[in-house]
Amino acid sequence: MKYIYYIVLALLLLVSIVLLFKYAAKQAPTGPDSSTWALGIFFLVALVVIIGLSLLFFYFKWHKVALLIIVSPFLLIVATSLVSGSIDLYAWFPSFSPVKPLTLVVDNKTANPVHIKMDVMFPLAFSSDETVYKTLDYYAPANSKKTFNLSQGESNLVAKKASSVGVYVYQRDTLKASDGNIVERDGDNYIYKSEQTSAFTNGQYVLDVKDLFEKKGK
Repeated sequence: MKYIYYIVLALLLLVSIVLLFKYAAKQAPTGPDSSTWALGIFFLVALVVIIGLSLLFFYFKWHKVALLIIVSPFLLIVATSLVSGSIDLYAWFPSFSPVKPLTLVVDNKTANPVHIKMDVMFPLAFSSDETVYKTLDYYAPANSKKTFNLSQGESNLVAKKASSVGVYVYQRDTLKASDGNIVERDGDNYIYKSEQTSAFTNGQYVLDVKDLFEKKGK
């Protein structure tokens, strides 16, 4: 049992050192990436606490307790994987009632290209909140009408499996990079719609980009 403890301890110490160097070498980001950064810091602190507690119990010869504490991160990973796998199985499993394959129609009569982001939301197990299970991304150039055919699995997700679908329509900015290349990025001007699954059951979902932004401006 001691050898198992030493192996797991060495592995967790190695992970902690790698994470410590990673966060010490880079400055904390701003914007959406800041939450991921903070979560990583929290994980590192929790790992150090777990290692410290296990060493304390091991020192007082409570070897079984020390081993249980030191392997707890791996037990949590296994439990998380089982939950995630069951959600993936639910999302993959065909719907009992037939769903029409969905066609997304993006009618963009504006001077800007657009990015359509559809966040498939699933409910959390122990609260009324939702979390993003999967994001579908589509891009349409300026002054165009584009159609996108979703797969049967994607259609099942948005029309049956999701608790709701967050639809974002971003206007894209066209910029000239320092090397002379033209690049696009999502601008600050966007539309958000929270849609129920019933909006996607008739086989077609239409986004009139110009109309959406004109209504927003009123």
